[in-house]
Amino acid sequence: MTHPSTLGAVVGLDIGGSKTRGIKWLNGTAVADTSGGSANVQNVSRAEARRNLEGVFATLQGGSTARVVVGSGGIDTPEDANALTELIQPLAPDAVVSVVHDTRLLLAAAGCSTGIAVIAGTGSAAWGTNGEDEARAGGWGYLLGDEGSGYWFGREAVRYSLERVNCGLRPDELTKALMKSCGLLGPEGLIALFHGDAGREFWASKSSIVFECAASGIPLPWT
Repeated sequence: MTHPSTLGAVVGLDIGGSKTRGIKWLNGTAVADTSGGSANVQNVSRAEARRNLEGVFATLQGGSTARVVVGSGGIDTPEDANALTELIQPLAPDAVVSVVHDTRLLLAAAGCSTGIAVIAGTGSAAWGTNGEDEARAGGWGYLLGDEGSGYWFGREAVRYSLERVNCGLRPDELTKALMKSCGLLGPEGLIALFHGDAGREFWASKSSIVFECAASGIPLPWT
C-alpha cells in the first residue's frame, strides 16, 4: 500500500467547542498550521461551521490533499460523522475524509495504542482502549453534562454567586472576581449576562477565575 504522504498532503483537524485547529503535513513534515472558529455543529450552526472550515482550509491551501483526518466533539453516531464529512469533502474533493470523536486523537498523538484519554476544555469527555475493547464517558454536551469542563466551571461560579444572593450573603472573593471580570456592579447582573449574548466560549474562559481563586487558597464550593 502506498503511504498517503507520497500521494499528496495530509490535513489533520482538531475541532473543539471553541476553535478548530488545522495542520497540513507533506512527506512527514508540517508545512502549515492554523486555527479558526469552532466547526462543531453541536456548538454552532452548519452555516457557521462551513464558514469556519472554509477559513481554515483557505489558509492550508496549496497542492493536492490525499487525506483529511478529523477529530471533533459531538461525533456520537455514524450520522454525526457523515454530516461533518459532508461539510469537509467539498473543501478537499480528492481526499479521503475520516471523522472520529476528538478523544481518539489524544492517544494517537502520544504514540500510544492503549490507555485512557481525558479532555477538559470547553466541554469534557474521556475515552480509553486496551487494544481490544474501548469505552467512552461524557462528551454529552453542555445541556446534558460536560462536568469538569471550562464551561461547567464558569456556569457553576455563576450559580454559586446567585445562590449567595438568595441566601442574603454578601459577595465573597470568587463572586467579586467574577463580577469584575464581567464588568458588573452586582451579582444580579449575571442573570441577564448569562442569558444574553455571552456564549459558551465566554463562560468557559471564566473558569480561569475559579482556578486562580483556588490557587490563592480561597475556599470554593467544589473543594
